Amino acid sequence: MYELLALAKRDGCCDIRIIATSAVREADNSVNLIGAFSQEVEILSGDDEACLAFDGVMSSSCLAGTPALVFDVSGGSTEFIVGDPGGCSFTRACCLARCA
Repeated sequence: MYELLALAKRDGCCDIRIIATSAVREADNSVNLIGAFSQEVEILSGDDEACLAFDGVMSSSCLAGTPALVFDVSGGSTEFIVGDPGGCSFTRACCLARCA
């Protein structure tokens, strides 16, 4: 993690953000993890995490102008997101073993 921060600074990045998702939200030691960074850590809500994933998928030119259902499968949760080029209209986060 420190190597990535150093590379970003070396290459002139002036707006470096550390963003955490469900794995940190749900970790028993999240305070220790966040404390290990030398700068602020933004912890996304489940809805924000889902909408960012949706925006990434919708940036594909092959989906331009169409509604979509997106499944974001990650280490700590799975999000189901429905929306269109205007944004998310429905999100649902599920733990790996059960839906919330």
